Amino acid sequence: RSAPRLAGTMFKSLLEAHNDAQSKRKDDADASRREAFHALDAMNDALADAVSGDVHDVFEAQKKIEERSRELREKSVRFASVTGEWTRFLNNFDDALRGIGDFERWVKEVEFDLNNLTGVMKYVEEGAEEERGGADAGDEDGNE
Repeated sequence: RSAPRLAGTMFKSLLEAHNDAQSKRKDDADASRREAFHALDAMNDALADAVSGDVHDVFEAQKKIEERSRELREKSVRFASVTGEWTRFLNNFDDALRGIGDFERWVKEVEFDLNNLTGVMKYVEEGAEEERGGADAGDEDGNE
């Protein structure tokens, strides 16, 4: 009986050693699994923070671009308005200059006409003086 008892004790101690080793491996595996989950959670949080930080940066950049775009649009409208005013001003100025040119032409035409009238009047006056001069000469001859 002692041999079976000894064998039973040995078997029992082997079984306990095996069970202890299994339990230790299981505990080690559970600890590794928990560490892996914590590491994955930390990595996931870090990635989420990085992505959300980048998304926030992109959102802020988009807001700045939209604001600058709005400012540029307003400046473009003001520039177009000022350009239109200058265009109207220059067109009016051009019309005024053309009017002055037309006035100068009119003055030259009037001056030309007056010179012609003066010439005609001198011609008529000279002709009248000649007629009077001829009539006065005939009076001296005694032909009245």
